[in-house]
Amino acid sequence: IMLIIFGSGDHWISKIIKKSTCSKWSHVGLVDQDQVIESIGPPFREYLSHIFLGIDYKKPYGVVTTNLIEFIARYKDSEIRIIDGNIENARIRIGMSFDMLGLFCAYLHINWHDTKKDFCVETVSYAVEHIENHTAHQQRPIDIYWLSSQIDYKKGVDV
Repeated sequence: IMLIIFGSGDHWISKIIKKSTCSKWSHVGLVDQDQVIESIGPPFREYLSHIFLGIDYKKPYGVVTTNLIEFIARYKDSEIRIIDGNIENARIRIGMSFDMLGLFCAYLHINWHDTKKDFCVETVSYAVEHIENHTAHQQRPIDIYWLSSQIDYKKGVDV
């Protein structure tokens, strides 16, 4: 059992993801003690400057760990749930680059991704028990949400 966290923001990319997936959720990560394992992308202008001009990113992007409190503060709404899986499969992805092109392909329903890079649902999908690795790039935050369950606070969670 793993803890999973969903985020819903007002950033333009979050709005596009929510609209295109008909979902409240635009982001997903895995809770690892007081950290969240997530894949975050650079601002679009910074991405273009990096790709076309070779300008270094201002901070690390891709699969990173973020303080749980910072993650929650970044989103208008968030929810922690439980899901079957192995968090080690996400931990080993920390440090991978962000898959911007794969994210665009997912949005356009093109079945392509870079296996050496991740966007948020890929990082999480590789750790989720009921998702085949070869379909990780085809998942949406809402798909993972429906595979997860609410936490029964009366029983607690032993992860």
